[in-house]
Amino acid sequence: MVTIDNVIVNVGTFSGDLKTERRDYERAKQGAARIKDELALLEDAIKAETEYDNLHLPHEAMLTGFEVGDVTFEVRSDRRMKRPKYKSAVSEMENYLSGISFLQSRGRTITGVAKEGKSVYISVDKLLEDYGVIVAGVMSPEVKHTISYVAAGLDTPPQEIELTGSHDLNEANAANYVRMNMLKPVLKQFVKDYEAALAKEEEDGITQVNTRAGYKTTTTQSDGVDWGYVVKSIIAVPTHPDELGELNYLADQEMSKAEKERQFPTYRLNYREVRGSTQLFISIGSVYQRIQELKQGKTIEAERTKVQHVDLV
Repeated sequence: MVTIDNVIVNVGTFSGDLKTERRDYERAKQGAARIKDELALLEDAIKAETEYDNLHLPHEAMLTGFEVGDVTFEVRSDRRMKRPKYKSAVSEMENYLSGISFLQSRGRTITGVAKEGKSVYISVDKLLEDYGVIVAGVMSPEVKHTISYVAAGLDTPPQEIELTGSHDLNEANAANYVRMNMLKPVLKQFVKDYEAALAKEEEDGITQVNTRAGYKTTTTQSDGVDWGYVVKSIIAVPTHPDELGELNYLADQEMSKAEKERQFPTYRLNYREVRGSTQLFISIGSVYQRIQELKQGKTIEAERTKVQHVDLV
């Protein structure tokens, strides 16, 4: 159990008794969650020893070795393409439009932005360029650190781990890093086995573990937004530059305004004279509306299982 003394206990293996091992289940859940958080913080300290990060990428695989107490670490740093966080890109796209609207309402002048009546318009070329930066930010290369270690005298899961309260890379924390990596799969397996047994024993959706408490297991299915679809519909992404988005078509000088309005009726378009040249502008409100339409246009199914404590009266 994670206690006020910051101690994580090894609960061993689930033997099959839902009632007598209920407290061990709670200890295992708490302990596994705490270990996950602690390991993430210590891994940040270990990775920092390499001096590589997303703004300082290695040109090739690099190995960094060092010792902390009885633990010898080796960290491999590789450059890789990150998994696109399309949801973040969509959020930034929306925030970009909201920011323009806010600054305009305060009388600020923004290059490439103009107000016509109650609507705010932005140059299609400027929006395409700035959205391109947003998308590149969620698809740019990143560093991947792979941590390995050899620990003298630490070869079996501990009976308990006392956390130090700090996350500096010192001897005590290095040893705890190894101990937590050994204990984590033990706790996770206990939770998995206990919840599998709960599902088999349910009656009316609730498994009673003593006279006053039980657990309810619920599985839900939901439809989530296909964020990649939203982004790729708006703009071409660096990994598929030939698959043009709607802004790419709107920026096409060869396509007439009438054709653009026919193909993309959601957008409100206007030509403006800027320093002697005619440029196409688009209403930021219509772009925001289009993003909302795309979010509803295609979904991804997801299934989630939740175990909830229930007080029985």
